[in-house]
Amino acid sequence: LNDSALENIVKKRMETCDANERFRWTYKLVDGVCTDSQAFQTAAQFGIPDSIILRAEELSSYLATGDSFQRPIGNHQPPINDSHPVRKEAEIEEQLSMAAELVEDISGGRPLHIKPRWSSPPSFEGSSCVYVLHVGSRFYVGETDVLSQRIRQHRSKGGDWAVAAAVVVKVDGGKTDARNLESRLIQTFAQQGLDLLSTRDGRRIKPSW
Repeated sequence: LNDSALENIVKKRMETCDANERFRWTYKLVDGVCTDSQAFQTAAQFGIPDSIILRAEELSSYLATGDSFQRPIGNHQPPINDSHPVRKEAEIEEQLSMAAELVEDISGGRPLHIKPRWSSPPSFEGSSCVYVLHVGSRFYVGETDVLSQRIRQHRSKGGDWAVAAAVVVKVDGGKTDARNLESRLIQTFAQQGLDLLSTRDGRRIKPSW
């Protein structure tokens, strides 16, 4: 296009917002350029099966990095990115199992394991939950209502964060109960002598009524 034509072009995108940490569309056209399609969150909210979303995220990560992708379609085992140190799967599973036991003991719920580079199930979106990330040999405990977004934010830090596995449990009582559980888990992990990356919220326990 010539310069005169470009002067008449205005870039637009659909407006979105994170109301109470929950992604939603406003269906309004605003100025700007869309830098994140929110494709995975959109697919999850409209009921696309977990297996399809997981496979799409795997392929997307390889397209973004330019790495080769040689696994056959239909094999849903998580890919290995050679740009990061690869820890032995048995060691990771052992440490995650220990974290899961503590989460189950404190919460009374059944925790879910999320393997490195795997996304959270869509069924967790919009639910209050508490998660434990295994980062190198350390643990990070957090709470959120938008699990997939929060895990992506953590993994975007790179290094050991990029291949962090997770243990997550839903909290039926909402955000206050989730924050209380987060604090109790931080305290319990510290008492067990586990190396924590998150300690700031360990003293924050509030009544849930």
